[in-house]
Amino acid sequence: GLLVGSWWIGKKLAENKISDELKLYGKLELIIGVFGLLLLIILPNSKSLFALLGQPTLSFNVVRLIYNIVLTTILLVIPTAAMGATLPLLVSYFSKQSNTFRKTTAQFYSINALGGAFAAVLTGFFFIKSLGVNNSLVIAIILNVFIGLIVLILSRSSKTNIPTLKNEEINTGKAAQSINSRSNFFLIAAFTTGFISIAYEVLWIRCLNYLLNSSTYTFAIVLGIFLFGISFGSILVSFLKRVVKPLILVGIIQFVLSLASVCIIYLFYEYAYSESFSNLFIISNGLESNWYENVGLNFIFSLIVFLIPAVLMGMSFPLISDLYYRAKGEVPGQAISKIYVFNTLGCILGALIPVFIFIPAFGSIKTTLYVLAVLNLLLALYFFLKIKSKYRSVLVGVLFALFTLITGILPSGEYLASLESIGEDNNADRPIFYKEGIMATVKVYNKEGKYKSMSIDGVTIASEDFKQKESIIGHLPFLTNASVKEVLVVGLASGSTIGSILKHDELENLDVVEIVPSVIKGADFFKTVNGDVNNHPKVDIYIDDIYSFL
Repeated sequence: GLLVGSWWIGKKLAENKISDELKLYGKLELIIGVFGLLLLIILPNSKSLFALLGQPTLSFNVVRLIYNIVLTTILLVIPTAAMGATLPLLVSYFSKQSNTFRKTTAQFYSINALGGAFAAVLTGFFFIKSLGVNNSLVIAIILNVFIGLIVLILSRSSKTNIPTLKNEEINTGKAAQSINSRSNFFLIAAFTTGFISIAYEVLWIRCLNYLLNSSTYTFAIVLGIFLFGISFGSILVSFLKRVVKPLILVGIIQFVLSLASVCIIYLFYEYAYSESFSNLFIISNGLESNWYENVGLNFIFSLIVFLIPAVLMGMSFPLISDLYYRAKGEVPGQAISKIYVFNTLGCILGALIPVFIFIPAFGSIKTTLYVLAVLNLLLALYFFLKIKSKYRSVLVGVLFALFTLITGILPSGEYLASLESIGEDNNADRPIFYKEGIMATVKVYNKEGKYKSMSIDGVTIASEDFKQKESIIGHLPFLTNASVKEVLVVGLASGSTIGSILKHDELENLDVVEIVPSVIKGADFFKTVNGDVNNHPKVDIYIDDIYSFL
C-alpha cells in the first residue's frame, strides 16, 4: 500500500497535476480516518469472506494463501496507499518553501518515525490495557480526521501558488551531469538498504524472542526503539549543514552496519552462553523476577541490539535520497517518491525473502544474518569505489580485510542461546534436534542426560519430566459419560497428550493442528510417549493456525 501510494503521488507530481499539495494532504488524512472507521466495522464481520476457501487440508494450501493475500490487499490497499502518498507530498510542499531538499526530507522522515515510536510504546503499554483494541483504534481515527480537517482549513488561508524551485540545489542537480548515470544506482541502494533494514529487524526479533521468552510488550519495545533510532539518525543528518562527501558518509554507515551485524551474531550465538553474560542477566530473569525486571530486560536487550543500527539506517535514507535528487535533478516530490517506492519495495521483500527463502535454503538464521552483513559490506565498498580518489582501491581492500578479520575473531556457535535454559547446550545437554524454521526455532535436548525436553523459541513447552500432567489432560474427557469418538488437539509439542488419548479404543479420529512445522519432526524423538503420532492411522496433522482452521 505504501509503495502504491508513493508511486501514484510521484507520477502526479512529475506531471505537475497537483495544484494544491496541502489540500490534497488534508484529503488523504481524511481518507485514512474514514477507512479506519470502515475497517473497524468490516474486519470483525469478514470471517465468512476468509472462510470461502478455508477448508483445511493436510498439505499446504497455496490457493488459500493467495486468496487470503488478495482479500487482505483489497481491504487495506486504499488507506495504506493514502499513507504512502503523504511523505512525498509533504516533502514536495515544504521543499519549495525552505529550498533545502535534504533537510526537509530528513526532518519529515524523522518526525514521522518519532511519531511511530511514541505510538508503538503508548499503544502497547497503555492504550490497549486501558481502552482496549477498538477504542485505541477510535483514537487513531479521530486523530486522522482532526489532522485532515485542520490541514484543509489551513490550506484555504495559505498561499497555494508557490513558485517552482529555483534554488541552488536544483542547479547543482542539473550541473551534476557527471554523476547523472549513478542515479539508477542510488535507487538500487535505496532498495537494498530497505531490504536489509527490515530483514535485520525481523531476524533480530526472532533471536530476541528466543533469548528473552517474548512477552506481550516485546514488539512494542522493539518497534519503539527501532523507530526512535531511525528518527534520531534522520534528524542528525538534517543538522549537518553541509555534507562534503555524502558518498563516503553513506559508505561508512553501511560498513559500520555490516560490523554491527557480525557483533550481534556473536551476541546471540556465542556471548550469551558465557559466564559474564549469565552474571549480568540470568538472575534478573529467574523465578523471583517481577514484571518490571522482565520488561526492563526486554528493553535493555532491544536497546543493545537495535538502537545503533537503527540510527545508522535513519541516516542512510535522507542521504541516499539527496544523492539521487542531486544526480537526477528532478522536482523534490518526484525524487522522494521514487526513492520511497524503491525503499518500500526493498522493505516488502526484506520481510519475506530472508524468512521464506534464505532460512530454509541456508538452514539457519545465523547464515542468513552473515549474508545480510556481506550485502552491507558490498554496498559500502561500492560507495567507496565511486569516490574520486587514487587511494580508493587501497581503502576498499583495507575495509574488506578488516571485515574479514573481525568476522574471524568473533566466533559463533551452532545454536541460539536461551536465557530460560542457558545451560541446556552445555556438554551434558547438547541438542539432539535443532531447527531454525520459518515460524520458530525448535529444539529437542536431553536435560542433564535424564529426560528429553522440547523448547520453541527458547520456552520449554514439553518434557518427559512433566508427562504426568500432559497425560491427565488427555485422559480427562474420557472419564465423563460422553462417548468420545472424535478429538481435536491444539498444538502437537511432544505429543504425550495425544499418546494418552490414543490408548482409548473408542476413539475413531484425532485431528492435530500445529502452526510450527518443525515441531512435527521434533515429535519423532518422543515416540515412546506419543504412540508414534506421525505414523498413526487415526491421526491427521494439519499445519495451520487454530483460528483459521476452525
